[in-house]
Amino acid sequence: MRHTAFSLGLLILLFSILPGCSGGGSSPLVPEILDESPGQKTVNEPSQTHLWGYYEVTVDIENQVVDVITSRNAMFTANVVTFLNASPASLSFIIIETLVGGDYIDIDIDVTLSHPFPGIPQYNGYDVRGIFMGDGSDSLDGGLKYPVPGIDQYMLNDPDAGGGDPDGGGPDGYSRWFNFTEFSEGGLSLLQYEPGLISSNGFAGTSKINPYLYFADSLGTNEDLWTYLNDNSELNGEFTSGSSNTRNYYLRFPNSKGVKFGYAIIASWISEDDHPANTPEAVAIKVAENSTVFYETEESKGGILNLEIDVWDWDAEVSGDVTEDYTIIVESDILYNKYYASPEEMTPVAWGENYATYILNITPDSLFDSDDTEYWVIIQQNNYDYTNEYGVPNLAGTNPLSSYFRYPLDILEESSNCPIPDPSAITGSPQFNEGAHTETVTSTNLISETGLSVYLDLAGVIDGSYDIAGTNINNVNVVAGTFDADFDLEGVPFGHYHVVVSNSCGETGASPAPLFFVQEILTGDLYVSNHPDFDGLPESGTMTNPYHTINAAIDVSITDDLILVDYGTGTYSETIIVWQNQKHFTLRANNWHTADGGRPLLDGPDDSGQATIRLSYADDITVQGFKITWGGSNPDGISMVGVIGCENVHFIDCFFTGDTASDTDNRTFPFTASITQNSSITNCLFKDINIGTNVPDTDSRLFAIFSWRNINFEVARNEITRLQPDTTTGINIRVIGIHVVFDLGGVNVHNNLVHHFAPTVTGIWYQFTEGINLLWPQPYGNPENGTGVCSNNTVDSISLENSPPTNHSRLTGIVNTRTSGTWSSAYDLYNNIVTEMTGSLYQIVSGIGDNNLSDNSCIWHCMRGIWDFPWKDPDDEGVDNIYLDPMYVNNTTAPYNYHLQAGSPAIGTGLNGGDMGCYGNLGPGEVIGLLSPE
Repeated sequence: MRHTAFSLGLLILLFSILPGCSGGGSSPLVPEILDESPGQKTVNEPSQTHLWGYYEVTVDIENQVVDVITSRNAMFTANVVTFLNASPASLSFIIIETLVGGDYIDIDIDVTLSHPFPGIPQYNGYDVRGIFMGDGSDSLDGGLKYPVPGIDQYMLNDPDAGGGDPDGGGPDGYSRWFNFTEFSEGGLSLLQYEPGLISSNGFAGTSKINPYLYFADSLGTNEDLWTYLNDNSELNGEFTSGSSNTRNYYLRFPNSKGVKFGYAIIASWISEDDHPANTPEAVAIKVAENSTVFYETEESKGGILNLEIDVWDWDAEVSGDVTEDYTIIVESDILYNKYYASPEEMTPVAWGENYATYILNITPDSLFDSDDTEYWVIIQQNNYDYTNEYGVPNLAGTNPLSSYFRYPLDILEESSNCPIPDPSAITGSPQFNEGAHTETVTSTNLISETGLSVYLDLAGVIDGSYDIAGTNINNVNVVAGTFDADFDLEGVPFGHYHVVVSNSCGETGASPAPLFFVQEILTGDLYVSNHPDFDGLPESGTMTNPYHTINAAIDVSITDDLILVDYGTGTYSETIIVWQNQKHFTLRANNWHTADGGRPLLDGPDDSGQATIRLSYADDITVQGFKITWGGSNPDGISMVGVIGCENVHFIDCFFTGDTASDTDNRTFPFTASITQNSSITNCLFKDINIGTNVPDTDSRLFAIFSWRNINFEVARNEITRLQPDTTTGINIRVIGIHVVFDLGGVNVHNNLVHHFAPTVTGIWYQFTEGINLLWPQPYGNPENGTGVCSNNTVDSISLENSPPTNHSRLTGIVNTRTSGTWSSAYDLYNNIVTEMTGSLYQIVSGIGDNNLSDNSCIWHCMRGIWDFPWKDPDDEGVDNIYLDPMYVNNTTAPYNYHLQAGSPAIGTGLNGGDMGCYGNLGPGEVIGLLSPE
């Protein structure tokens, strides 16, 4: 364990404050000056604390005179005695006001401390604190006595502050250091409590934790400490040699105690060469309390102690997202035991260079009346204690070094019945932001309650939790459920963000869709824009002279070029064709010119005879961030994207949508890839796709993603919804979200969300509608190719209710089939969820149609659970499947939310203890669907 050895100074002063003639007082005693004992200095150690000296202070209240007399010096080095004796003004006082009450005396006093070593900057101190020491009549856990108002000497906020005056006088925190009870074991006086030996009353306070005020250069007399540290962090809380600093104390003395107390000043220091040298303690915190603790009767009580705590700690670090240097503890009469923050609660929701923010929601378990009380926030250092390098004993010893902060708590006399924030009330259009950017969100009629807090949540990283992660909330105004919040997005991780609102009960609601997307600012090799600003300008592929078409940039590109395409006019009407390893490039939508731009649309001409994007035997191509619609007709039907015979081709974050322009083609594939290897389609959205009303009578197909005879092909984190073949004719109609057939090994279909198909098909005889269809994998006996995997997919709300009943139609969530012989076994199916498969009479409806085992999956409301083809034992359904409601957040009304609610039977019951469904087993920062807004 690391030990603390505190630094520059501890200055204990004994106050014997006499009330003058009005109190029948006597003359102050004048002590003699005792011998000095030289202190010791250590080098290359953690910041240390030594005594600067001891003084006796007498105050004549009637004459408003304060005398300071040296009674004992325990010096840092021997020659420092000269500085202290020659400078009795190192400590001075100005009495602002005294007030004699019925059973107490108040003293409002300014204390000025001058650095005792002027002209020696090597001895600049840090985190100087003036501790007010008195008696204690109540105790925290462990017998740590603390002062009680009305009984003990007490430090409080100036009750007369107002009218624009700072609310000064109260403590910045509490410290255990050098109290009389625990630090009087004898030994080196540098590290012990030692009162003035000529003290008239021999004062020895019983309190073990005592309030302090912080002294630092430029810190105002009544200034809020947290604000000062946050605005002046570069000063490191320094008290420079030769400077003087003043703080205001408002002190209350019960008549039973008399006007007397101890006073200590501690400062941090390491050596002449080590600066800054801050204390390992947390010197300040800031607490925003939005609690709902109430007591009506013994039968009606409860609520939540909701605390948002900012901790100022100069050296704390986060390890694996969790702060390990210290632990937050809360003590209160409403809690039976100390409350230790969990690792999840010790995961900061925000942080700065020297502070971190945490949120605690604590349920009271010792609530017996409606009397107001208080709570303590304790910041316990996990690697420091109260021992010292010299072995000087004290009773605090190996107890963890801690800082203490005290707050009042109002107990409500009735339940607040906090309304839960309605996330749908948060308005604002999604923004596609690059790097540092400030965005504003607004909400009206959120809930009829004040006391709201507003945060950001990085989707896919800490779902359902707060994660500000470097984001600052610059301005939040909450009045009757309305807020305006400016979010500074500089420095945040790349990704898309929800806005989260928390009410005073600590209950939260989030915006239904991400409001901000933050992406890295890239510098391209070539730029494209068809914006009118560039009309008539020469085209050279620079930001100021971009190419006007994408094909122009591709034509001049060289291997591994990054081509950035601006939003421009919004639509690029051209067909992109690359073949026979012609080019190797990344084509990315990037809003680098148009401030109000977004995702550019690629729309191939209807008469092109090609898909909008056609890649044939071309390798090493990435397409990212576009909106894509139908191109023209070709012998295989019509497509948006066609990939054939390629390697290392990747489509990322693309939005596929639109009605076909032709009613004459019977095979329509928005995205098709065939005879392709080591490629992928990830984080894409397929939405609102229609094949028209007059398709041919036989074998009409709409497959959103069609994979044929591929090797090592990944289909992951895509969302497919609202495939609507509104045809009025046809004998064989097939509508499938993801169709994989004859794969040659290593095809991985995972973490996809397929939902809400309701095709209107009339006059048909035979129809398949399926979420995911995996058909006849055939690695031809080559074990290196491996088998396919279909895991952690969610298929929901696919219906044939709008089609005529026929026993030749089939509706299935996931189909996994093979034949026999040399072809491989079917796909490994696990951790999938299939729900709400709804068909008409005589139709075959099932959750998972499988001729291989399907394990650890959830099937719900599918008329059948797992349905098996004839060549497999129909009773063999795999292991650890469940047939229960998975409890989605919302799968009934748009915008949908397929996260699992707390208590879902699909949480933790998947293979290897993971969650089932599309949000299970996601990697860091991964999301379902588009990476940037539509």
